[in-house]
Amino acid sequence: MSDSLDARAQGLDPFLFRACDRLLLIYYVARRNGINDVSVAQDALEQILGDMDAEVQGWYQYSTGRMPEALARSAEILATKK
Repeated sequence: MSDSLDARAQGLDPFLFRACDRLLLIYYVARRNGINDVSVAQDALEQILGDMDAEVQGWYQYSTGRMPEALARSAEILATKK
């Protein structure tokens, strides 16, 4: 269901800013580590972000509005992909 809603939103506005993706990543870290406090989960995510794939780093940085960092990660990914 969420995939079809995302596809619909992207169809309506291909430049849709996906700020809520940040919450998805925070929730993932919280559930995986048994954290019940969102601010603690966000701090944990910030600490482990450097160990994650460049794709995840760029996704998180984009969703938090850190566009220069997200762009740098995207350039890094594109440089390594064929």
